[in-house]
Amino acid sequence: MRQGDIQIGFPATDYTDTKANIEALAGVLIGASATAIDNSDAPFGRYDGTIWHWSNGDVGGATTELDNLTTTAINADLIFNDDAVERLITAQDQTVADTGGVEITFKGGKGKGTGDGGDVSNLGGDAEAGGNGDGGDLYYAGGQADGSGAGGDVEFESAPGGDTGNGGVVRFTSGAGGATSGNAGDIEFSLGSGDVNGKLRIIPLVNGFGEILDADSISAERTATFPDKDGTFAMLDDIFDFATPLNGWIPTAWAGLTRVSATVFTTTTDVSGIIGKGAKLKFTDTTTKYLVVLSATFGAGVTTITTIATTDYAFVGNPSAVYYSNVENPFGWPGSFNFTLTPTGFSANPTATATKFSVRNNKITINYIQNALGTSNANTFTMTGLPVAIATAVVLFPTACFGADNGVNIRESVLGSPLPLRVDISGTTISLGIDANSLTSWTATATAKGVYAMDFSYEY
Repeated sequence: MRQGDIQIGFPATDYTDTKANIEALAGVLIGASATAIDNSDAPFGRYDGTIWHWSNGDVGGATTELDNLTTTAINADLIFNDDAVERLITAQDQTVADTGGVEITFKGGKGKGTGDGGDVSNLGGDAEAGGNGDGGDLYYAGGQADGSGAGGDVEFESAPGGDTGNGGVVRFTSGAGGATSGNAGDIEFSLGSGDVNGKLRIIPLVNGFGEILDADSISAERTATFPDKDGTFAMLDDIFDFATPLNGWIPTAWAGLTRVSATVFTTTTDVSGIIGKGAKLKFTDTTTKYLVVLSATFGAGVTTITTIATTDYAFVGNPSAVYYSNVENPFGWPGSFNFTLTPTGFSANPTATATKFSVRNNKITINYIQNALGTSNANTFTMTGLPVAIATAVVLFPTACFGADNGVNIRESVLGSPLPLRVDISGTTISLGIDANSLTSWTATATAKGVYAMDFSYEY
């Protein structure tokens, strides 16, 4: 509806003329549209206050919201010209019960032959050079659900490569600071709250480990390590405590690394919140070494890290190039470690072919295989030197723990089948008994006794 030269109602009738005549019009308002009858490749025009922009897709009026956008034009430009007005591209809300929200997808075109697929770029607006304005922010928001429905996802996924082409990059780049002053823009990932907190997941999908970070564990002012597929790393100050590379090892920049003993070192970096009992360490100390963390405590500006003793590795100097891991089997991890058990109750000790331990979280597993029986001189049989003290004393009857006393195998009296030994664990000491009721029934004379094998676990 028009009154003279003034548009007073809608829908408006589009202005139609030749391209030259349209571009020659005077007094055209910003956002005006027209159709050029002699410009078939790009007949639809939009005036930005200075020049006309032409495309082959009618993009509609300069509205603040696009509902049920249905244009299929190949090269349509969407141009908004009102100053400082927020524009939304949004699908129409559903009015039918139990109907999912309409999806909006931005997808680059498929390349042909050796051509690359088209990029999809979403850019915040530039601030004027020489001015004091901030660069425009970039927001993505999934649709809100009604009732018990789930909120819409926001997904970023690059396209796979062709037969020999690389996959597309998903890139998040914040704006640089101003030429004379101003900080670079942040990249922020905000986690939603709920009955169960949201999680930030960094999960490499090819041949590697992923780490799930709980929202409660994420804090500011931490340094994160993001892995590349080739094993190189970029250090970024971000909101993560850590991220796990593909090989499972997280490089550190811990300061003031100092040896205290064969099993203890310190750092002036507070790492007590990221490693603890059962964490794994890889470091350089003459050679590459591996140890299991027993404890990490921070006080007076120093973190003291105590490791579980092993005859395989020990600190002989200040460690360097320290990596840590909280996954079960990072690349190169030895899995088990040698240690020494010392028998008592013998004039000649038994010998062993294997005395090893392995650790998983707060549980340690002992594997002992005897080589030869010893010569008894007492009615008791103890072994001292467990790698770490048991949390609570316990009595075990491991099914694969058999032995010999007075030179013969210990057997059940009725059927004659091998009888498992009693195994008492207290502190770092093992006490063995030939029956369930006594630890002092071993033959004390100079006869052969021993335990053929032990395989058991306990919490420390």
